[in-house]
Order: sequence, then structure tokens, then C-alpha cells
Amino acid sequence: MRSESAFRRTGKRALVGCFLVGLGMVIAWPSVLGGVAPWSDALAPEDPAESTIRRGDVTVTPAFESLHRRRVTGSGVDVGVLDVTGFDADHPAVSGRIDASRAFGDAAVDDGEPPRHGTAVATALGRLAPDASLHLAVAHDADGVVAAAEWLAERDVDVVVAPFNSLGAPDDGTSQVSRALSRLRAEDVVVVASAGNFGRSHWAGRLAPTEDGRHRFGANATRNRVYPAPWAGTRPTTADVWLTWNGSRFPRDLNLRLYRFSRDGRERVATADRVSGGDNRREYLGVTLPAGQYYLVVDIPERSRPVADDVAPRIEVTASGVTLDRTTPRGSVAAPATAPGVVGVGVALDEFDFVAVLVV
Repeated sequence: MRSESAFRRTGKRALVGCFLVGLGMVIAWPSVLGGVAPWSDALAPEDPAESTIRRGDVTVTPAFESLHRRRVTGSGVDVGVLDVTGFDADHPAVSGRIDASRAFGDAAVDDGEPPRHGTAVATALGRLAPDASLHLAVAHDADGVVAAAEWLAERDVDVVVAPFNSLGAPDDGTSQVSRALSRLRAEDVVVVASAGNFGRSHWAGRLAPTEDGRHRFGANATRNRVYPAPWAGTRPTTADVWLTWNGSRFPRDLNLRLYRFSRDGRERVATADRVSGGDNRREYLGVTLPAGQYYLVVDIPERSRPVADDVAPRIEVTASGVTLDRTTPRGSVAAPATAPGVVGVGVALDEFDFVAVLVV
């Protein structure tokens, strides 16, 4: 239970509201819980000298500087950052501003890797709210996130930034990670999560099998072409793909497979593994893709086809690191941004012209 006055809490919320939108650009590039953390040079200014202002060893944008002149600096606000990658605590933008840091499970606060997503988010916060106190947590799985959320609650933080997604998790707030962040919100903590940016790599709809048991993504299209994401750089690129469906409605098997076009026709590259059963069925496929042309298919085993025709369950295919030819942007916001009370932050992307979006 918080001991501060209602007046002080209201003041902190006002400060938080002022800098939430400013977090959008970095938070919108999410880490993937249990997967890789994408990063892009597109997030850096083309000419930093023309678009930043130097304050000591730290550069800030003119927009941030404008907020600081209005005394919106995060003073009195405690911010937790919960990411799946480590942090560079010696970076000038956060050095001396970290109240505490802790890793959970097999994670490490400083994992020895080049600074990536966690550092990018923390330093963005350091530039945006230089007077805020930072509490850094690292977790690699759902149990770690739950423990990290409890630790941040014990530290009495005002805001928790969770710039990652649990792909394949239910989008109704019932997943372990979503429940952990919703509990923070119930403790009067503002929780901000990445909306996901999977509009170009998400397909959802009714299972529609052909006579030979292959799902149609639209009309007679049984193949969903796979392309490198614009921010993924050059080949090879890593593709992480999830297939999910409601197991209580359709308690049967489906097979997600990746193929490559070859001179001899086609070559199966990978088949997804079952991750979970029960009411929330998930299959996961992770593979590194050299140069080539690839496509995904969903096959319905013969024993499942009669039920598939009768039930026509809803399925979802969501990918990270690649984009898909046939997509369903609607419904692509990923957990935990879909949890009750969580503020989802994302961007609309059109050849790297960015528009920040808040989903509350």
C-alpha cells in the first residue's frame, strides 16, 4: 500500500502522462519473450548532429528538451524497466540514475552482449526523464516476468515499462505474463507494454481446408510467402513463427510448416513443434533463413479434416523477424499489451515514416 498522499500521486500521474508518448518510438520495437530482440538503425537519426542537443555526455532530441524546459523531467517518479535483454549500466544516459537492478531465472543484468534492446529502452528513458529513478529487471521466461513484476511492486515503482511480447499467448489477458502485469496495475502502477508491430506479420481467420487438407489463407492461396522484415537487415535473418488456435473448440492437431522454393520444386525447411496443448494450443517454428524464397503452410492431418470442416476454428499465425505476404493487421496487438489496464504503445509503419499509437 502506498503511503504518499493522493495529491502527490496525482502529480506523478501528470508527469507520467507527459512522457508516455515519448516512449513510443523505442518501446514499439519489442523484444520477444523467449526469443530474439530486434533492433534497427531506422530508430537512429540520419544526422544526429542536426536532430539532437548535447547536454554533457548525453544527447537529447529538441522535443525532449522542450519538455525539460517545462520542468517535465520525471522528478519524483520511479520507473521500472522489465526487458528480456541485459542493460549497460555504465551508459551516460543512465549512469548514476539506477536505484536497483536484478535478474531473474537464467537471465543476467549485464549479459556480456553488445548493448541492445534493454539498454535502448533504459537510455531512452534516461534522456526523456533524466530525473526519474530507474529500477532495471531482466527475465527470459514467464516465471521470471512474474517474479520481476513482484520485485518491482515491492520497490514501489510508479511506472513499469515492459517492451516485449509473449507471442502465441492468449490475447484476452489470461496468460501468466498478462496477469502479472495486470496485478501491477491493480497496485496503482502505470504499466506500458509494446503493442507488437505485427501488423505485417500476422494472419487470423477461420480454418479453411482444401480437399487435400491444406489451409487457405485467402481464395485459393494455400501459401503465405515470407519476406525479411524491413528492419531485419540483410540475410540471413531469424524467423520465429507461432500458430495458435482454441483447443477447447478444436482439440485436434494442425501442422505449421516452412518451405523453400528450389530448382527441384520445393524443399521443406522446418516443421513447428508443439509448445502447449489444452485450451490454448500453440506451435512454434524458429529457423535462420539464408537467401532464398520461402513460404508457410498450415496442413490439417487427415483424421482432423472432418472436424475442421464442421467446426472451422479460428487460427492465428504470427511471425517475428519476417513479414508475410497475406496478413490480417486487425487483432495483431500482442500480449501483454492486451492485458486489462495495460497501456499498449506501437507505431504505424510506412517505409519508416513513424506515427506513434497508444492502445489503452
